[in-house]
Amino acid sequence: MSKFCLSLFVVTLLISPCLADEDSEKKKRGQRNRGNAATQLLTQLKDLNLTDDQVAKVKELHKESLGKAKEIRETAGITPELVKKRAEVQKKLRGSDKKGKELLNLINSEAGYNKEQIEATAKINALRLEMKKKVVALCSDEQKAKIPANFIRGTKNAKKDAAEKTSTKKKNRKQSS
Repeated sequence: MSKFCLSLFVVTLLISPCLADEDSEKKKRGQRNRGNAATQLLTQLKDLNLTDDQVAKVKELHKESLGKAKEIRETAGITPELVKKRAEVQKKLRGSDKKGKELLNLINSEAGYNKEQIEATAKINALRLEMKKKVVALCSDEQKAKIPANFIRGTKNAKKDAAEKTSTKKKNRKQSS
């Protein structure tokens, strides 16, 4: 009986750290998805193999954009609760037959946004798109080809504009040579 109890005790000692590691791994996986926004942005661009200099510039652009967005939100009185409510309404209306501005107006009205808050949201979206355009402009031609479509969605020809800018620079260099 004592050998049985001793062996049971040893097995318990050996198994408990494994179970604890498994639980902490699950927690880490959940926290990994909640990283800061700059990390999420860089995760979208991981296939581009950005240089350290590019990563630093992307973080700087993001930090600048985030500061401006926070200021706009505070000025307009957009609280985290209001943002959460708007996200819930948006999710609820995702399958709706309404599209474009009509859907956007419905979301904003159901979330309780006033005119100033709607304008602030538009400014923040424009700020985000401008930041993404700047990020695309930092990339080389090879990197631009690898940029995911969802990253440049809404930037209206960001890849094309950046490619044209690069080709214009190359033409200018050839002409000056």
